[in-house]
Amino acid sequence: MDLQMKEQMDEGTEKYWRVLTAHQQRVLCLLVAGKTYAEVAAFLGIRPRTVRYYVDAIIDKYHVSSRTQMLMRVSKTNQFKNAKKDHHTQHHI
Repeated sequence: MDLQMKEQMDEGTEKYWRVLTAHQQRVLCLLVAGKTYAEVAAFLGIRPRTVRYYVDAIIDKYHVSSRTQMLMRVSKTNQFKNAKKDHHTQHHI
């Protein structure tokens, strides 16, 4: 996890982050930054189907029923408030 992102989390938002694997965290950060499944796959060097697998796992862990709800859940926390900015200034998430 990026140190800057870790510093931005409070105890409540960190619980959502801790349940994710490192791959799921990377996928989620890129989706929050506005990337499509194809763009996430290309960036991470994986197949779009694998991205979908990670998203399904995140949806399950967050107890929501869709990608939209997953992203809304994340947007209600402050853990990703700088995800877009960080994505453009870092080569690796």
